[in-house]
Amino acid sequence: MITRSIYIGNPAYLKLKDEQMKIICPETKAEKGSVPVEDLGLLMLDHFP
Repeated sequence: MITRSIYIGNPAYLKLKDEQMKIICPETKAEKGSVPVEDLGLLMLDHFP
């Protein structure tokens, strides 16, 4: 089984819909991408103060 590693380094909203993780830009509310949840192996969130 192949799993995906996802790195999110910019501010974003994460939303779960229809077994997909949606990545949404907080300023424009536009969807930047989506990933099937079953494919996720690692989700890394980076935070800068």
